Amino acid sequence: MEVKPATPVKKGALITAIILLVGFIIYFSGAISINSFRVLTWIECMLLFTAIICSSVYYANQMNGNVLFGNVFAEGFKTTAVIICLFSLCVVIFASFIFPGMADKVAGTIRLSLEKDNQLSSNQIDEYLSPLKNHFASIVTGFTILFFGVSGAVGSVTGAIIAKKKPKHQFVKQS
Repeated sequence: MEVKPATPVKKGALITAIILLVGFIIYFSGAISINSFRVLTWIECMLLFTAIICSSVYYANQMNGNVLFGNVFAEGFKTTAVIICLFSLCVVIFASFIFPGMADKVAGTIRLSLEKDNQLSSNQIDEYLSPLKNHFASIVTGFTILFFGVSGAVGSVTGAIIAKKKPKHQFVKQS
């Protein structure tokens, strides 16, 4: 009986849930404030990178090593694509409905930083922050796609390199 490997959708959903859980724990524990929000982004990217490597190696093991570099990379990147879609959906839901004040908090933090520099007037700062407030979910989703896409691609390549591959060639002439 042949074992079917876990699908990218299942692995992606599990990894997304783990990344969200870790992000919530870190954020709500107060370990990372709005001021250091980018630290949370890097933690999530490193978590994604590690999870994609593990996912790729797990796929190769499930296939008993009968894979090529491209198969393992594709599996890792498909999982990354699922994670990006699910995480982006969660970002839109959280930013729009669950934490609608997040855009104002981030804008307030940026405003304080800009006011400290004393290089822009209040009107210029308002003009600068207006798109952030109006399109916060879109901006965060764009950064999610960028950072998670790069982390997932590098994780997929790394996982494909690490995974043990001993493919059985189907086109070898038998004598």
